[in-house]
Amino acid sequence: MKNFYKHFKKISLFCFLTLTFTLSSGFTEQEIEIRPINDYTSLLINHYDGYSMQMPSSSKITLNDSHYVTEIDFNNVNIKIFLDDLTTSYASYLNYSLKGIRQSQNEHIITYDGNTYLGSKVAHEISFYRSKLKTVNDDKNNYMILFIQLDNTKALTFMVKSSDAINKKLLLPMLASLNFDQSKIANFPTKVPSVYKLVNGELKGAQNLSDRTKKFYKDYFLSPDRAWGIFVDEFWINGKVGSIEREIDHNFSFMLLYHHLSSSNKYVTDAIDYCIRTEKYLELTLQYEVANGKNQIYGILNGEYDEFLTEMAQIVAQSEQPTIFRIANEMNGDWCAYSAYNTGLDADIYKMAYNHIYNIFEKEGANKNVLYVFNPNGKNFPDFKYNDESMYRPDYKKYQLVGLTLYNTGNYYKDEHFVDFDTLYKGLYNSVEQNYDKPMM
Repeated sequence: MKNFYKHFKKISLFCFLTLTFTLSSGFTEQEIEIRPINDYTSLLINHYDGYSMQMPSSSKITLNDSHYVTEIDFNNVNIKIFLDDLTTSYASYLNYSLKGIRQSQNEHIITYDGNTYLGSKVAHEISFYRSKLKTVNDDKNNYMILFIQLDNTKALTFMVKSSDAINKKLLLPMLASLNFDQSKIANFPTKVPSVYKLVNGELKGAQNLSDRTKKFYKDYFLSPDRAWGIFVDEFWINGKVGSIEREIDHNFSFMLLYHHLSSSNKYVTDAIDYCIRTEKYLELTLQYEVANGKNQIYGILNGEYDEFLTEMAQIVAQSEQPTIFRIANEMNGDWCAYSAYNTGLDADIYKMAYNHIYNIFEKEGANKNVLYVFNPNGKNFPDFKYNDESMYRPDYKKYQLVGLTLYNTGNYYKDEHFVDFDTLYKGLYNSVEQNYDKPMM
């Protein structure tokens, strides 16, 4: 560790004026400990994963809600540490994790892809960079990801990103200092709180919502009654919904529109107008994709779709119709362009795009009519911690509902079969109930 002290001391005197650490997730010393070593270095002790590691004394430490990732932020560097109990081989974990980066070299420019030594440990390193994102302040566009096999069932992953070129002389000794030398405690996730509370029939904390949207939220999401919706393509012109409703003698409450960045926003206008006429509500789902070899999520963060998004927000604002807005669902599935698999394993890209869209809707006055739904897939594909649904969660104040999605794939895959609704959804329902204090869809 002498090299770590030497290199860190040089930049400490220049960059770090406050030699303090910050615990930013409300955890206790029994869970996370910080022990000063000298003026420049502290020891991080993580009792969830059972390790210790040296770090700059000025670091900010964060755990996500599920305690699946420990983040260290200092100066212009962010480090994420994942410890995975693998259900597949380490080779499969490594190859799969590298594949998405290697396949997107038009946007992720690889500068190194091979072995690196962390003391006695051999890691596979992939380092790459992408273009700076125009709407993101201090965008960390330089990456170094290290994968280490601990045994046949465990893998350790360091994800480092920085707004400047990565200083390996500083970081590699720091990462090499990690030791599994601590006692472990049980992992009890932090429950995501609700935004609004119903007190004596009055909805508290909902000052940002219109009276109609407050009533909509209370009637449909704080009520013991159940409501159903349906997806029919271009439902506002084809008449199929009315035929189905007559056939089953049931009127649907919700209509679903899948909307894309290449679509016309007239679809949103027509869909909302239909819902107003028929006394229904729209669930507006916005999805983005890879088009012409470019991932549209980066286009969003470069401001390329601001005009489109602003127009969509203005339509929702002017309608005064309560609307559910689902931004980029199933993000923890690798089939989505906005999954971390397609963004350099960096789930923060999803959250930054979500925030950008949310802020446009806020600026245009649309959020008073909107309930946001965060809707991951019920299973993580791949089922690695850097792709866990909790890595994608926006700020809890920026969504009011949690969406539940699972696929009944039948015998499409080998050794699978159709199951009933309870069998399919019971485990997911219990998991969401444990992890979220929010209504479910």
